[in-house]
Amino acid sequence: MRLLPICGLFAVASAICASFNCKLATTPIEKAVCADSALSALDERLAQSYKQALAKAGEGDLTLRIEERQWLDQVSDKCDGNDLVSCVREAYTARIEELDSRTPFDPASIKEDRYTDKSRLLDFVVRMQPRDPGGNQGPGRVLIFKKGAATPFQTITMDNICDYDAIEVGDFNFDGHEDLAIQNGNGGGYGSPSYDVYLFSPAQASFRFSKPFSELAGRSLDFFHLDPAHKRLSTSMKSGCCYHETDEFAVVNDRPVPVSRFIEDATKEEGYVYVRHQQMVNGKWQGTSKRIPIKVYYKDSE
Repeated sequence: MRLLPICGLFAVASAICASFNCKLATTPIEKAVCADSALSALDERLAQSYKQALAKAGEGDLTLRIEERQWLDQVSDKCDGNDLVSCVREAYTARIEELDSRTPFDPASIKEDRYTDKSRLLDFVVRMQPRDPGGNQGPGRVLIFKKGAATPFQTITMDNICDYDAIEVGDFNFDGHEDLAIQNGNGGGYGSPSYDVYLFSPAQASFRFSKPFSELAGRSLDFFHLDPAHKRLSTSMKSGCCYHETDEFAVVNDRPVPVSRFIEDATKEEGYVYVRHQQMVNGKWQGTSKRIPIKVYYKDSE
C-alpha cells in the first residue's frame, strides 16, 4: 500500500499547506483540518515532524511508514462526533511528540540473508527489520543481482517478509524465464507459507507482481508444484483429516486457469470415501464420482 503524504492529514489540504487542495476534502476530518486555521498549522507541523523522522529512519523507513498508516487508521476510527476538532488536535500533538522523540536508526537492527543457490542467473539479498520475537518476520527489501554484479538491478519492497526460506525461483508461467516468489508470512492453509509472486517481464527486464499467481500460491498447503513437461501447475489443499483436493492449472496469458481436479472426500458418509475426477469444460466442472468403502480404497491405494 502506498503511503500518502502526511502534510494535511488523510491527504487533505489546508490554506497553510499548499500541497493539498481543500476543494477535494470530503470526510469530516478533512473538512475540519481545512476549516480550522489552528488545526491546519498543527497539520503542517506534523508534516515537518514526519519528514524529519523519515530522514533519520534509514532502512527503518518501512517500519515508520507502516506505523504511520496504522496511526492514520486509528485517528480516523477514533475521531468523530461533536468533539472531532479537539480529538484530532490531541492526536496531532501526541503524534508530533512521538515523531520528534524517535531515536536515529540503528543499522544493526537489519537482518540480512543471502540466497546464492536459488537461481542459475541471479542472486538475492533479503534485508529485513524483524518485528517478531523470533526475529524472522518484518518489513524489508529484496535486492536482486545478476550473478557477479556488485549492484542490484531491481529492489522489491514488502511490508512483511517471512525469512525462514524466503525465496522460491522457477519458471511459473512456462515462458522460458525464471520467476520469483517471496514468502510474506504464513497465510496459507493450516498456517502454511504464503507468497508474493513476481513474474519476469522480458519487455521491462524486471520482475512484476502477479496477483493471480500470488493467490494460487497462498491457497496451497505448500508452494504450487511445477510440471514443466506438460506446462501445468498443481496445488493441494485439505479440510481436516478427511477431505483432500488436488487442482491442476494451465497458464493462459500469465494467469493460472483450472483444468482438472481430484477429490477424496470421506466427510459425507461414515465408512466411505467419495472419489471424484473432474475436468473443467466450458467453465463448469464435469466428471465422475465413485463411492468406495474406506478400507477397500486405502488398501488398494497402498
